[in-house]
Amino acid sequence: MNNEFLERKQSEVITYFDMKRYEQAQEAAKDLLSADPNNAFALYMLGNCCYMLDKYSEAESYCQDIITSCLAVDVYELLGKIHRETKRYKSSEEFFLKSLELDPQNASTLAEYSYLLLICGYTKKANEIRQEALRLDPKNSIVLHFNYYFEHVHGSKKQEEISMEQYIVSSSDEVQKLVKIGTMEFKNIHFKSAKEYFRQAYLLEPTNNYVLEMLEHLNEINHFIFFPNRFFAKIHPIILFFGLLFTAIVLMVIIATFNQIFVSIIAISFFGCMLLLVIWSWLSRPIYNLLIELVS
Repeated sequence: MNNEFLERKQSEVITYFDMKRYEQAQEAAKDLLSADPNNAFALYMLGNCCYMLDKYSEAESYCQDIITSCLAVDVYELLGKIHRETKRYKSSEEFFLKSLELDPQNASTLAEYSYLLLICGYTKKANEIRQEALRLDPKNSIVLHFNYYFEHVHGSKKQEEISMEQYIVSSSDEVQKLVKIGTMEFKNIHFKSAKEYFRQAYLLEPTNNYVLEMLEHLNEINHFIFFPNRFFAKIHPIILFFGLLFTAIVLMVIIATFNQIFVSIIAISFFGCMLLLVIWSWLSRPIYNLLIELVS
């Protein structure tokens, strides 16, 4: 097979992968592998495609075939990501450290490793490595991706907004941009706008499992059954409790002070509506599940 064909297929793999069309990229990589059975790039990209398609066992198998190749740094990093996603955290750390041993200044690997430490509860160490990754490559989209995630979980609202703006400016990944804006809108309890951002992300990448899960969740939240939940979500539970208690006391004082039926009816009706909303919010989940069963 001539070099022109191999170069064309390699270009196809990269193009499809960058477009997030992982199944097409996988097919192109298989064509490349058929023409050149020992092609390390094809095996690595097959592993990458399988990883993006959540086929972790297949991805790991491809990586094992080329673990000693010239792509060892990237292969170890990919294995670290695979083991992280499959909750094999100890071996995930070992692979990330092997990759960093070969390339200590790799900011992307440092960022991936910092995320592993973060989800394992080592917040201080995760922050140190995140800062080092930012120092090495402050415009790297992967570094900024995990920087945003750290600020989303542990930073202030202002820090989260700054990290999101930095990512949006530096990244060309339109899906991740929409996901991050949608996630922030969701965090700020702007459910309708969050749903719109995730809907746009779905149109660009319909195979993204996280986007699908968030859309399903937002479809539920925006259902009329969950109206009280949306209402109370904007109020802190402690403020809500003492607010209802204070309202009850004030209403009892009004009823005792103004011995008028009209005033008493208004006071009792108001408190009754608030109590009904509380009960409704408690029962919204079983009511919703019952409606879904009846419809299906």
